[in-house]
Amino acid sequence: MRFSGHRRPPCSIFPASICLALFATGPLNAQVGSSPQVDTTTQLGTANGAAAVYLPERWGEFRLAVTNPTDEDVDFLSASYVEPDTNLQYGRRFWVPAKARRMLWQPIRIPALPAPDVETMSIRTFLSREGEGENTFIKQRFDELQKDLFIRVNSSSPWVAVADDNPTGRPGRMTVMDCIITARSELGFLRSPIYLNTRLLPATEAGFDALDQFILADDRVKTDAAGLDSLRAWLFNGGKLWVMLDRVDPILLEYLLGDGFDCQVVDRVGLTEVKFQPLTLGTPVGADAIEYELPVDHLRVLQSGFDVVYTVNGWPAALSKRCGQGSILITTLAADGWVRPRRPGDPPPRRGEMTGYYPNESFMRLMVPFFAPREPPPLPQLATEEHLRGFVGYSIPSRGTILGVLAAFTVTLAVSGIALARAGRLEWLGLLAPIAGLVAGGTLVHAGNLQRSSIPSKAALVQFVQPLAGASEVVVNGTAGVFLSHETDGNIAGKSGGWVFPDMTGLEGTTRRMIWGDLGDWHWEKVRAVPSLRFAPFSMTVPISAPLAAHATLDGQGVTGGLAIPAGLQPTDAVIIAPAGRMALDVKPDGAWVSTTNDVLSGDQFLAADVLSDEQNRRLRTLKTVLTTGPPRFGAELPALLFWTQPWDMGVAFPESAPVDGSALVAIPLEIARPAVDASVTVPAPWLPYRESIGPDGTLPGGLFDNRKLVWSDKATPASTWIRFAPPQSLHPFEIESARLSIDVNGPIGKLEIAGYRDGRVVPLQTWVDPIGRITLDIADLDTIPIDDHGRISLRVAGGDLNRPELTLANPVTGEILSYWRLESVALELKVKISSGGPSGIPH
Repeated sequence: MRFSGHRRPPCSIFPASICLALFATGPLNAQVGSSPQVDTTTQLGTANGAAAVYLPERWGEFRLAVTNPTDEDVDFLSASYVEPDTNLQYGRRFWVPAKARRMLWQPIRIPALPAPDVETMSIRTFLSREGEGENTFIKQRFDELQKDLFIRVNSSSPWVAVADDNPTGRPGRMTVMDCIITARSELGFLRSPIYLNTRLLPATEAGFDALDQFILADDRVKTDAAGLDSLRAWLFNGGKLWVMLDRVDPILLEYLLGDGFDCQVVDRVGLTEVKFQPLTLGTPVGADAIEYELPVDHLRVLQSGFDVVYTVNGWPAALSKRCGQGSILITTLAADGWVRPRRPGDPPPRRGEMTGYYPNESFMRLMVPFFAPREPPPLPQLATEEHLRGFVGYSIPSRGTILGVLAAFTVTLAVSGIALARAGRLEWLGLLAPIAGLVAGGTLVHAGNLQRSSIPSKAALVQFVQPLAGASEVVVNGTAGVFLSHETDGNIAGKSGGWVFPDMTGLEGTTRRMIWGDLGDWHWEKVRAVPSLRFAPFSMTVPISAPLAAHATLDGQGVTGGLAIPAGLQPTDAVIIAPAGRMALDVKPDGAWVSTTNDVLSGDQFLAADVLSDEQNRRLRTLKTVLTTGPPRFGAELPALLFWTQPWDMGVAFPESAPVDGSALVAIPLEIARPAVDASVTVPAPWLPYRESIGPDGTLPGGLFDNRKLVWSDKATPASTWIRFAPPQSLHPFEIESARLSIDVNGPIGKLEIAGYRDGRVVPLQTWVDPIGRITLDIADLDTIPIDDHGRISLRVAGGDLNRPELTLANPVTGEILSYWRLESVALELKVKISSGGPSGIPH
């Protein structure tokens, strides 16, 4: 919000075409004021939000600017809707001091496009002055009753926004926008990024909702606390943020991520020769060396807590980190270090705008994941609705009641038929049978109504809760299920910002409003609810008394740690989601916990309990949906501690104060501490992720393992590949004391061989003939599994038998393969000794 004195021209920041003389309006059913005493000098302006981007069925925001020229403070109410849906309105109650002008943000949800070819829609806004009695429209001097704002709505995605206070750049140098457009054109995107049209970021997360990516190339967030909060909430709710650290003060990352970003700036240098070296878990790529005529700025930093994706001349150049459901990319090399001037013979971009620049290969590897669309939410609405049906709903009449009514109907017809036949009046049965059927049907309907009305009104929540780094707040997403036993107002109110969007099926012809207040409070009005179970998705940021935290360290047993959560919440059904698997644990009342190698869960296990209650069965189904669909990271930062609690207080009041039940799935990133030097540590298999890679002997990957989907492939012919395991960075450096490999085999593989590498040659470790099920190998010769410069371990896996092709012989007529073999899973468990030294962030 912004206030200024009355002397400032009220339309100074809005185009004349947008900023008109005030009309004041109220709710759309208010009366029009025609009295000469009605103030007609108050002014209202409307303009696009900071991002000026709107997508159908997503939230957005626009700006209101109201001038109060009177000598008294005034309370106003705005009411807006997006045509043609005039009955679904969004409003804002706010106060403007005397002789002042106020600018504020109005959230609004854009409806579905009325037709595929629609590209513009109109937001119509009314303003009323609240006071005694009914609100009254304040008529404009030209008899206008509303303010119209035309917006561009495009259903295609993604949208990208850029914050850059120097869009023209330095003379003779590439601009940030040139760099971004070059990358997007190479990836085939037609739409160019947009600049934020104000110095202030959106004040609510609704202003970011239409964006998939946001690029920060200036320091504007430094003095914008509200914008920083909304940016953080958007990031942890699934947004992708790119921070150009060569142009941004590193202190902003501390504001944004708190202790999650530990960075020390060493110096800033100019480079004329740049050597890119990728640091990834998967296939390594050769260094990419480039020379420049003009020096390229590079901010050299020491850091911890981030994954270094690329180094430049040994120093971090690109870093990434998962932040809740979203991710952040940080680059320390200037934009003109990632692209070069386009030369004759360079291929044109796939689509979109051609720039005078061409990206290097390293840069495009960064841009492919960054410009991918937002991931779906971790808890799909269908899964939460199914979970909620176990808490909320009504039952049908019992089987006994139904059978009793039907038996009475049958007996009545039989007795009546016999009696009428004896009396010679059997034709009367044609009249009596329909009457008896109506009585039986009416009895069942009455019993059903009694059964439903006997169930009290109730609300239940299924939540997904994640902490916000650097703040005592959590992001809460999910679905509410509300059952009302009789027709009433289904109004919902909140006091912590965010939103709840109830199902309004059947209410299309009635007026409904969502009204926001000045302190983040909001409520729905006139949402009439009939007896039924209605679902309402929600999303909000909720303050908590103390930050959520979970820490762990690997020791001789496995993993030991502690958990800090708000008082009154007891974690149950806890599980660790490690990079390569899951482990069960039991959290003690003081928050301490231990998870050993015996607690490792198999691929189809999600809870450790042997006998499950009804709620645990519902949790099991929900966890299965969360952890087996979508990206392997399931939309949260790894490693993470997941557990269930009762629902968290969101500050939301449901209709008729219905009692609230349900469950909350909480995901907290695990802070991993380095064990003591000389400690003997057991590394369970879930903590050793692996990828198919180029072997130490130079052998290319054989396609036996899919690095993208993280699954083993079906094979009908012999195949082999090198698998590279990556122990946790917190253990480096270390020495291997023992290693055990476990493999699950399925199908007629014929022969399976495991090999290591020593002195420049491949060393076979074990061969099995016709293995099936789980097999294990204790590696005795540890010299055959050397640790590379990045602390990774490689093993060669080969399957299939050239001498027995009949095992998977193709059908001689159709050519169809008769059978396949497959490695279902591979797991490596280590015991290591921690050596002196450790990761310091200083380049090698």
